[in-house]
Amino acid sequence: MTNRTSWDAVVVGAGVGGLVAAGLLARSGRRVLLLEAHETPGGCAGFYEAGGFTFDAGATTLIGFDPGDPLATIAEALGIRLGEDLRLEPVDGVDVQLPGVSFFYGRDRPAWEKSAVRLFPGASSFFRRLRRDAALLWGASRSWPVLPLLSPRDAIRDLRLLSPRLLPLLPSFGKTVSDVLERERAPADPALRAFLDLALLISVQSPASAAPWWNGALGIDLFRRGVSRARGGMRAFAGALALAVERAGGEIRTRTLVTRLAPSSSGWVVKTASGEEFAARTVLPNLPVRDVARLLDPGTVPERTAASEHTRLGDGWGALVLNLGLSRVVNDDPRRLHRLVATRLDGHPGDGTSLFLSFSPPATPSRRREARRSRSRRTSKSSTWAPLRGEEYRRKKEEARLLLREALEREVPGLAAAVAYEDLGTPRTFQRYTRRSGGSVGGVRMTRGSFGLNALDPTLGAEGLHVVGDTAFPGQGTLAVAMSAALAAERLGAVRLERGGTLGFLAGGTR
Repeated sequence: MTNRTSWDAVVVGAGVGGLVAAGLLARSGRRVLLLEAHETPGGCAGFYEAGGFTFDAGATTLIGFDPGDPLATIAEALGIRLGEDLRLEPVDGVDVQLPGVSFFYGRDRPAWEKSAVRLFPGASSFFRRLRRDAALLWGASRSWPVLPLLSPRDAIRDLRLLSPRLLPLLPSFGKTVSDVLERERAPADPALRAFLDLALLISVQSPASAAPWWNGALGIDLFRRGVSRARGGMRAFAGALALAVERAGGEIRTRTLVTRLAPSSSGWVVKTASGEEFAARTVLPNLPVRDVARLLDPGTVPERTAASEHTRLGDGWGALVLNLGLSRVVNDDPRRLHRLVATRLDGHPGDGTSLFLSFSPPATPSRRREARRSRSRRTSKSSTWAPLRGEEYRRKKEEARLLLREALEREVPGLAAAVAYEDLGTPRTFQRYTRRSGGSVGGVRMTRGSFGLNALDPTLGAEGLHVVGDTAFPGQGTLAVAMSAALAAERLGAVRLERGGTLGFLAGGTR
């Protein structure tokens, strides 16, 4: 650790967005300091140890590591060697369990198309549209779209997205998933709508009635396109990113809580709870915009802008996460490691009728005990937990735990006898662990009001300030927050993002 107090860039928060931003800026020659309040990096893609097990604290899967995809490009640029520094295990897809309907949705396209015809007769046109538009949108992501447009340079840069092959997307601009369902004359099948809402809530945090088609098509296509797991869980992913930052010459300080971001004559001053002050030409908070507002001086332009943007964009959902450490393997089917479950076809967000289950792969002789674990996630409104105190909070938490256990035991025969450790995380738990106000996870709920040109201005109108993370474009998930960091590094003159997915470093100071 150096004694330097003046930096080219200070990044606040060692989640995926902060780690990628710090790594790219450091690799470009900037003097970079990354400050993290927790004792380990990872943020909402972090981990914790309890009962002899290692659990992922939030995200469990990764996407965007196919050759040419943004995360693969970022990893290469950071010097992360896939297969050595980070080992990825492909996931075939997701097992979907609905009342009266069960199917596997994954990489095997012919098998899925055959299932879709049988399960959802009359929806073939919709699924063809989904497959086509999702493929076009995944391809467009390799050209690093930037939003919102903050300068003529941004507009000129996005011109490279213009291509005759993308013309089929134009009629659906600004439409919702429900709009496209109606346009393609898909039947009003409760099971179809329940499946789509499950896939959308886990990816873009909005149901079909509100999710913009361009975001929603990617969210629904997520598991069909194929996701992967890091060998060793998200701990391995966060660790590889942190090591890349340090190899590039960046410095990471954990257990360092930032309490204020204040403009200065030469840039910004970052103040910590311990009384330290760091001067920086640029500051990059990897935080929800609501929490960025808390750190800025009240009444200043960026503080008012951040508060206004939070009001406009709103909070994301909270989550109830039940982590179970298992004494033996209860699910040895590698195709059923991830499950989307709806207990009712007429459920809605926040009512506890939708679940996402994730199992660690079965153990091998060389794997640690951490390989035998299960977790279940249920969407919850953060606002319902915030006012609870004392016995009232403990009672509601116990009720939630019992409901989740009951749902899991129905879904996984023999689970109860295998549980060796158990704990439940509520939005209050996530708030304490991540210091995100309200304990919301996953970023902004994608709606027409937050889509496209309505995305957050990451500079908040202030020079030398750039927000990264899941409230900045492109939004939710490890892939999106990593892209937000790469776009910030480009706007700061550290990297060049090219059509086709390449990333190159630029010399010189931030601008």
